[in-house]
Amino acid sequence: MKPLRVYDFAEELGLKHNDITPILEKAGIPAKSPSSKITNEQIDVVIKALGLPAYKPKTPATDSDFIESNGTERQIIEQAFEETIKNLFSVFFDSYTIAKGDPAGEQQAEATFRSGILHARHIRDRALAIIP
Repeated sequence: MKPLRVYDFAEELGLKHNDITPILEKAGIPAKSPSSKITNEQIDVVIKALGLPAYKPKTPATDSDFIESNGTERQIIEQAFEETIKNLFSVFFDSYTIAKGDPAGEQQAEATFRSGILHARHIRDRALAIIP
């Protein structure tokens, strides 16, 4: 199994990355951000600390499974866009919270969020324009 981002691992467990970070820190495992990657051994440490059964990663679906379960290509693009916006907001929330009280940090978080939103819209619009 390949390393996972802390955010993705937490999401698969139905948790937030903030629920996992203290466990990693206590075990001496560096996880500076939600996008930090953790190894299988580090995943096992978290699973044991949470008292959960052995971790089984989600099985990736095939393209046809994805289209059948999620509708048309346009719907899939819109769903992916919505997920992207959720992820951008999560990163913005974390960045803004960390920068609380620091006007330069808050402005940087806002600018990065705004840029991410504009980029996501552009990519969504391009994808919608090129499908038949």
